[in-house]
Amino acid sequence: MKPLCLPFLLCGVLAACGPSGGTAASTASGGATAGASSSGGRGGTTGGPGSTSTTSGSSSGGTVGSHATSTASSSAGGASGSGTTAGAGTSGGGSTGGTSASGGSSGGSTAGLCGFGPTRDPIAQPFASGSIWNTPIGSGAVYVPAAIVPPSQWAIGHDEDVLVLTPTAPLTEVDYSSAGWGNVNDRCTPDSPLQALFTLPLPADFVLDYTSGTPNACLAGLAQDGHTLIQGQPFARCSDGGPETIEYLSSGDPFGPDDAGVPDEDLYGDGLFGSHGGSSLSALGGSLRVGELRPGGCAPRHALKVDLDGAENYYNDGAGCFVWPATSSDSGGCGPGGYYGGSNPALLEGALLALPASLDITAMGFETEPGLQLAWTFQNYGAYVVDDTGDSAFDICTELGPAGSFGDQFEADYGYDMEQAQVNPTGPEPWAQWVRDVDRIFLNLAVVANNGPTTVGGGGTPLQPLAPQIGEGADGG
Repeated sequence: MKPLCLPFLLCGVLAACGPSGGTAASTASGGATAGASSSGGRGGTTGGPGSTSTTSGSSSGGTVGSHATSTASSSAGGASGSGTTAGAGTSGGGSTGGTSASGGSSGGSTAGLCGFGPTRDPIAQPFASGSIWNTPIGSGAVYVPAAIVPPSQWAIGHDEDVLVLTPTAPLTEVDYSSAGWGNVNDRCTPDSPLQALFTLPLPADFVLDYTSGTPNACLAGLAQDGHTLIQGQPFARCSDGGPETIEYLSSGDPFGPDDAGVPDEDLYGDGLFGSHGGSSLSALGGSLRVGELRPGGCAPRHALKVDLDGAENYYNDGAGCFVWPATSSDSGGCGPGGYYGGSNPALLEGALLALPASLDITAMGFETEPGLQLAWTFQNYGAYVVDDTGDSAFDICTELGPAGSFGDQFEADYGYDMEQAQVNPTGPEPWAQWVRDVDRIFLNLAVVANNGPTTVGGGGTPLQPLAPQIGEGADGG
């Protein structure tokens, strides 16, 4: 069947769109629920506190499934809106392998309806223009088919990153909890004797209470200086006013660089290091933000983050099992007896995945607007592999914080949950169309094999314009 001509298309030609800001539109005046999946979802799996890493003393956590029921609230409220999708399509074909992208616009897409302004807001789209999160795929990209295994337990989920970017909020003490991934309820209570790890500007009414499962809950908090990022996992604040707990502190140590000698990450910097325990990559960079992927809106203009099932997909090379920009892999996954069981030597923690530029995404049969928007972003910016789902599933990293919940926004906009359990649905329901679109993307992804420090995105001519400099304070002031 003919692909849909959706509102953000020009008769099948996708507009290259810019970020729509870091806060959600809302009709609520306060106290609105901004929680995770309303359908519950699968519980997280125990991952352990360490990662295989070349950075000694890395404090990031381990492998965790992310599908837990949470309740999160703040005065920012949730997003409102409506959107409908219809139609049908067929799955796209396999990935192009071992080829180099051609220059210019990719996959038949052209820029036209929206784009970047002359400057940008570091809260809405953080990090330097040359950061991995803001660098488009290049014309020199060499694609190797990712050969991702289709999920058998959970079709699509979201790994929620706790983004607290409120530097003027009251300072709140965050205490140590050793609960980790053993029992989610234990995260609500600090260990005794009390051990304060840091203070974080945090709105008093923001609550993050996971009632089932053991999600990653990777924190990226912005310090009062408006630059320093405090990152760690798993974060919890189970009641209004606290207490607040975390186990592993990855960056933003108030006493300076941590024991591994890792410097603090800066909102205006490269944004590499962070609290995703599998890869040790950023909790902030690459997350789908509140305000993005809206009906009739703009496809995200930054790289994304994804989790795959390590047992099915990640290759055990016995030598760390990660590739730049990652500095670690999941605890227990790599080396003799490791659980990583993938067959593709290129598919490791830190790999950059993308839809090859040779694919015409408008001819792939996408049935939903968010599916086609995501396809554009996967083709033009790609997504970094940052963690392990812990079961057979696909995950995309999303925002949960005082600004709202991306998951809530998605459900309000499109009428179905972003998270869906049923694999291989065949019905006409909008949620089933969404699942098929996710498969169209993930099963056609390739690894950008020549992504590296001097060839971010594969090098060559960027497929999209570079992000502008950050506005106020772009010089670091």
